[in-house]
Amino acid sequence: MHFGGRGNAMTEPVIEEELRKRLRRIEGQVQGVLRMLDTDRECVEILTQVRATRAALAQVSFQLGERHIRECVAADLDAHDPRVPAMREVLRLCGS
Repeated sequence: MHFGGRGNAMTEPVIEEELRKRLRRIEGQVQGVLRMLDTDRECVEILTQVRATRAALAQVSFQLGERHIRECVAADLDAHDPRVPAMREVLRLCGS
């Protein structure tokens, strides 16, 4: 499966596989929350797991958004467009 964009063909499969691994872990976390509900675990324990799951999903969302900006939006702009350096700086500050 291809997530779209114009990314580097050498790194794209690696990035996509990392995202798939993260999503599989999140899927496992959700299944764990369901098991916790089925076994009447304490609400605080369940909420802790839900919070961890949401944080993991937010990270996936951030990575996909970052990739879209880097590979799609910036690629569609002329290299001399004044917005390109600003976008690169935001991505750098966000840790990508």
